[in-house]
Amino acid sequence: MAGILLSSCDFTQKEIISDSNIRTIELEPETPDVPTLELNATREELSQYDCDLNWILFDYNSDLLSNTAKLELEKVALIIDQNSNFKARIRAFTDSKGRREYNEKLSARRANQAKQYLISEGISVRNISIDSYADSKPIALNTEDDTGRRYNRRIELFVLDNLNNTVCRSHPPEIPKSLKVEVQ
Repeated sequence: MAGILLSSCDFTQKEIISDSNIRTIELEPETPDVPTLELNATREELSQYDCDLNWILFDYNSDLLSNTAKLELEKVALIIDQNSNFKARIRAFTDSKGRREYNEKLSARRANQAKQYLISEGISVRNISIDSYADSKPIALNTEDDTGRRYNRRIELFVLDNLNNTVCRSHPPEIPKSLKVEVQ
């Protein structure tokens, strides 16, 4: 039996079509209410804004966006679409496996994949900035196995206002205490 996993989206049942042994149910995703912030919002008001974004994690040596990653980027696109003075910042990282030059290129490819996805969602290129850090800012131990290393292969997402103040940022996954690295 095949199953379908629907991520944390709410759906409204639109229509049911029955034809002998086949039953088709059309679902329409409910668009979450994303509050619009005024341009003159204070820093305190902006810091209260939670956009429910999560870090995007990657498989080893990959720049491919998973379906989960695409959902996170779609949230960013929705927020920016509803707040025309907001923009996205994408920060991409790698683990320490491999040569430094290669990791620099890999983190740039990851950032560009996310950028291109936002563009495909209708976000103007001028409203997207990217940074790639390769393996220079680990947040977990680069263990020989993948237990710590996997947290370093990431994209962090930020939504900024027109003054480059952070409106909201993506949340990290729960990293076991024994694997955490002091952030520099």
